[in-house]
Amino acid sequence: MEKVNKKSDNLVILIATYNRLNLLKKVVDSVRRGTRTPHELILIDGGSTDGTIEYLKDNSEVTPVFQNKLVGVARCYNEVWRKVDSKYTSWLSDDTELVEGSLDIAVKILEENSDIGMVGLKMNDVRGPYRGRPYMGGMRLGILNCNHAVLPMKVIRAVGFFNEDYHSYG
Repeated sequence: MEKVNKKSDNLVILIATYNRLNLLKKVVDSVRRGTRTPHELILIDGGSTDGTIEYLKDNSEVTPVFQNKLVGVARCYNEVWRKVDSKYTSWLSDDTELVEGSLDIAVKILEENSDIGMVGLKMNDVRGPYRGRPYMGGMRLGILNCNHAVLPMKVIRAVGFFNEDYHSYG
């Protein structure tokens, strides 16, 4: 895979998907509608057959990455992160919707507080067990769980990206 992003934006947002076009459209719309920070939205597809590929090819507001196979969420994000250039990055699930302005607030917090390494996002789970709750995350077994966040690229690089031994992000 060559360098992914077209330009060096302040924020690169990654969303991985596979055969969930209707959900994907909602999260893309929530980013478009509720984010003012200059950003690039990179959508990673694992070989969908439900019209997602055509949607990505026809949507000039996104940068598509076609992996043509499922490689796991952590690995697909890591492969793209190794190729992007931006000050900040974020990852989102294809089944969530952002609370309006949450990416902007997270970037502002990081800009004003260089000692903060990551800011969790407010979002709505539109499909899972936390549907309708405005925030997911917390401490479990002494480990901070953060399903979606914004962090400086230098931090994600410093920690070696997501641990690919985990089923999801971690």
